[in-house]
Amino acid sequence: MVDIEAKRKKDKTKEIVAYSITGTFWLGGLAICILGVYAFNGPGKLANNAIYQAQKNFTAWLGWSSMVDFRVLGALVCLIAMCFFLGFIYHYANKYERDEVRKAAQIQRLHKLIEEDKAKQEADIERIKQLKAQPVTPDGNNGPVPPANN
Repeated sequence: MVDIEAKRKKDKTKEIVAYSITGTFWLGGLAICILGVYAFNGPGKLANNAIYQAQKNFTAWLGWSSMVDFRVLGALVCLIAMCFFLGFIYHYANKYERDEVRKAAQIQRLHKLIEEDKAKQEADIERIKQLKAQPVTPDGNNGPVPPANN
């Protein structure tokens, strides 16, 4: 039982880490979205806006001809992180459900074995009672042989 508990604790830790990582990526995508909105709606001219210049430099670094919009990029990061988050939820929910079904099946098999063992014990007790109830004869044909007197 200790091994199962240790495994569950390890699985819970993995689950929390997976949720934390995907949540961090989602928050990063949200921050990029907010910066993209600010890049186009911030005060002053676009030429003086540092975030707009960061978009242009990022596009140049990637070598693309059209400019990368941080709003769209952030939305894509959020969408990808949410897909991973939902995938982890689905994976761990099914894993715990399978464990519960397996445990219920083991308990059912255990009860079946206990009932079979109980039935065997009752049959053995009945057989012993029948053997004790048979008359003992000296020739040993109709019952158990009496012990020898020394």
